[in-house]
Amino acid sequence: MSSNDLLSAKRNNGETNIEWIKRMIEDEQICSIDHSEFGDPVHVRYGGSGVVTRAQWKKRNKEIILKQIVPYESALAKSENQELAKELKAFHSIKDSLTSEIGRNNVIEFLGVSINKGNFFLVLEYADLGNLRDYLMLNKTLDWERRINIVRQVTCGLYFLHKNEILHRDLHIGNVVIKSDKNSKFDIKVLITDFGVSKVITRQSVSSQAIKGCITFMDPFILNALTATYGEKYNYPSDIYSLGMTMYAISNDKLLADENIPVIELVKKINGIRENPMADSTQSYVDLYTKCMDDDPNNRPTIEYVYDSIHKEEIISGKKWGETIQSQ
Repeated sequence: MSSNDLLSAKRNNGETNIEWIKRMIEDEQICSIDHSEFGDPVHVRYGGSGVVTRAQWKKRNKEIILKQIVPYESALAKSENQELAKELKAFHSIKDSLTSEIGRNNVIEFLGVSINKGNFFLVLEYADLGNLRDYLMLNKTLDWERRINIVRQVTCGLYFLHKNEILHRDLHIGNVVIKSDKNSKFDIKVLITDFGVSKVITRQSVSSQAIKGCITFMDPFILNALTATYGEKYNYPSDIYSLGMTMYAISNDKLLADENIPVIELVKKINGIRENPMADSTQSYVDLYTKCMDDDPNNRPTIEYVYDSIHKEEIISGKKWGETIQSQ
């Protein structure tokens, strides 16, 4: 089967999650890595999409990330089945795509799967400099060109996902990681991670007065829809809104907490006024992320438009936003 067949790979009646995974391995949709090949595990974090551990892949002498997704004993719901299939499909698209394809190197590399003591793990490449939120906190003196370099790489990663018909649905500065890379500009490679298996916001989470995920980066249109209907309306413009918020955070050092937020705070967010941009931002940059965060999803640009715009020289060297304000 091709990677595109993953989305049509339905569970058999009574098939548990682990049985589904094993069948995907048998069908050569995903490769299995013996868990005994990993050593020196170090807990990284707990997250909405599972437990994350760093380990040494002894056979290849490299550090990797083990991301626990699905408990062994529970059965996958239909929606969870599809979400797992989407992530695996995305990883296959990365593996099968040409090295020169835009954004291929800005999405986390999938190395395989591993099963240990009834737990299922994705085996992913390790980003030694941590997530973007932590990186920005430790590097608050980054100049404008270095910040734009980060934004451009994030945009490339999202471009790749959208071109492969994959929605991220939870893009924020905690789901972007940084890796040392002497072959990349400014010696870093920026990678998008945690796509596909990001949990759908449920009716239960709304009714319990809290919604999981990084709400600040979420499309207000989605929040309004969720509050009204407990449903979901994620689409490409929703990802574009999150990209705009990510652009805003990178340029402003406005590192927003990734935590559960009470519904009353969501109302303030939905109805609130966005803060002014930093004076050092270029006008073209402010205009771009403002378009991405338009209240009407239909007015937001496509990822192709954002990609073309963010790579223009005026984004770095154009008129400053502060200069524009002062001249008025």
